[in-house]
Amino acid sequence: MLAARGGGAPAGRRGQGARGAAGAVGAAGAAAGGPARAGPAAGPRRGGGRRRGFDAGPAGGGAAWGSRAAAAAGAAPGGASSGEGAGEEYAVLNFYHLAPLADPDAEVAAHKAVVEARGLDLKGRVFLSRDGVNAQLGGPVADCSAYAEWVASRAPFQGLEYRLFPASGHSFPGKRLKVQHKALVSLLQHGGFPAVTDPGSRARKVSPAEWRAALEERERLAPGAPGRPVVVDLRNSYEWDAGHFEGAERPSESVFGQTPVAPGGGGAGGGSGADGSGGGDAARGAGQTEGEQTVLDKLRGVPKDTPVLMYCTGGIRCDVYSPVLREQGFTDLRTLGGGVQHYFEEEGGEGWKGHLYVFDARMAVGPDLDASQGPEGLECAAPCSLCGGRADPPFHNCANLDCNRLFLSCRACLERHQGCCKPECVDSPRLLRPLKPYGGYYGKWAAYGEGAEAEQRIAGGRGEGRRRRRAGQRARRRAAAAGAGARDCSHKTAGRAAAEARAAGRGAGAGGAPGAPGPD
Repeated sequence: MLAARGGGAPAGRRGQGARGAAGAVGAAGAAAGGPARAGPAAGPRRGGGRRRGFDAGPAGGGAAWGSRAAAAAGAAPGGASSGEGAGEEYAVLNFYHLAPLADPDAEVAAHKAVVEARGLDLKGRVFLSRDGVNAQLGGPVADCSAYAEWVASRAPFQGLEYRLFPASGHSFPGKRLKVQHKALVSLLQHGGFPAVTDPGSRARKVSPAEWRAALEERERLAPGAPGRPVVVDLRNSYEWDAGHFEGAERPSESVFGQTPVAPGGGGAGGGSGADGSGGGDAARGAGQTEGEQTVLDKLRGVPKDTPVLMYCTGGIRCDVYSPVLREQGFTDLRTLGGGVQHYFEEEGGEGWKGHLYVFDARMAVGPDLDASQGPEGLECAAPCSLCGGRADPPFHNCANLDCNRLFLSCRACLERHQGCCKPECVDSPRLLRPLKPYGGYYGKWAAYGEGAEAEQRIAGGRGEGRRRRRAGQRARRRAAAAGAGARDCSHKTAGRAAAEARAAGRGAGAGGAPGAPGPD
């Protein structure tokens, strides 16, 4: 059993032991080995076990609504790497913490050094930037706990809270641990983005019970009634297709990186983030005209004093985006503390439709947060994209190597079209990968081709990918030389900013005027 761990939490928050197969969160300050409790059912929880008080969180702005995680042993979520963990417990580790970081590069070096020195068997991603840390990784429970405790002991991350969820093996198959100086989420690549490390600029966190009460109050009010809250889903649109709160409209943006950021600017493609979305342009407002798509569709024409209820999977996207809405003049901003995962722990599936998409090998979890039986029994909020019938989780990547689109399908359509997202993809010009009826990640191209003919087909797309990577490396070097002003941006974003600055300079010079200066 994994015991709840202490961690400098405010007094009065009670200890809490491990919960069934759910990714439980004990109370900070608890002694190790608190009382055990079963995971929540798909509905409101009634009694049973101790409930901790909700804490708005330390100034650091991390996931401080629970304690460091506690999860039960013996529950092996589906989708994790097989053949691992015999006699050893594995877990998925998630945490983030928003706090000023003076030297992200030095912090990256320190993290890499401690992982290597201690021989920690971890896989996944850790992003560090001047705004703090965001991590999704996995490995043996002892290694995950050791790393998280070490991070929490560092001065910039005092008050950091983390969660562990049970796994049958490594849940980031084929990956090593990547510790990078990179924007915590894609929107933070924008230059001039509002400060997110100031707790006063972020929305007020509400507990799962308060969130549920606000949703129930919303249902009692007629549409258009004064004071009726607006529910905003800040995840990618495909995550909404997997599951969402009743009353939350589907995001019009395909990915979080396209979310409008402020008056005079908006999100755009490029780069990638830990939120599963594409990155934004380096300069805020690049790619959009003045006044175009500067406010979320759900908030256009909404009075600024309207209660805005925001939610995402774990909380970081809401913490990052709420300063934008405050800058736009919205005064009553509330976020679901701890995200949907924490809501499931406290309130079960009340008011939720479908399942929760997660960015690791589990892919789909229900309100009990138990993936040990795989996706069987879970539902999707959206229908099958092929026949319009009931879809079966989890999401699938198209078996066509040149498509790879993420889509929902019923089992019958998936088998009929050999794992492809549409009939046209069945006739792959290069390689049709094998059907994965229960989801999971595809391996590298070479794993699906044997013989000279297959190798030749696969190699047909390798040259272009190599050229793109090398071009990106050159762009990053050029951006560094030009002093590109993007905040912790990717090489693609920085390279684009540098190219735009050079183009602007050449255009101005042609007219006899001095060249435009590069980004600040």
